Amino acid sequence: QLRYDASHDALTGLPNRALIRERLTKALHRSRRSGISLALLFVDLDGFKLINDSHGHEAGDGLLKAVANRLIEQVRPGDTVARLAGDEFVILCEQVEQPEAMSILAERINDSLREPIEFGATPLFVTASIGIAIGSGSTHSADDLLRYADTAMYAVKEKGRDGWAFFSESLQEQAKRRLTITNGLRTAVERD
Repeated sequence: QLRYDASHDALTGLPNRALIRERLTKALHRSRRSGISLALLFVDLDGFKLINDSHGHEAGDGLLKAVANRLIEQVRPGDTVARLAGDEFVILCEQVEQPEAMSILAERINDSLREPIEFGATPLFVTASIGIAIGSGSTHSADDLLRYADTAMYAVKEKGRDGWAFFSESLQEQAKRRLTITNGLRTAVERD
């Protein structure tokens, strides 16, 4: 029980950040041996804070449980759905031979989450921004894939949310440029 509690999210029962990193690392080792890629989808809910603020944390918790169940319904047996924190989820898919299959999965997730979630008599609405990173154990680490999927998810947020995007090197470069500009502006303000 202690081991389970340490490796699973108390609210949803999904694997937590520590367990998904461990599973991702092992999946990358298997990928290196098999030569078959894997995918990581970073799913961040749009509008979750508004639900928490307007309907309370009980509604927010109910919504997160419902989202977890909807994500599980969309993945293949053997894929892992995990909750990182707050309204952030990740999905680990092994044996990905066709990247297009991940765009189809992301589209199904978006469609599923657009459906209202009943909380008492109140329907709650959220959407999701999904970043997709495809990688292999011979070229990527667990941290790489988590960072890449996160970067792609933020690109979706910036384009208006409720969608998905694959990670690309150009997204990484944009993120680096944005960070450089942000840090430069902070320094400039501090120095008047």
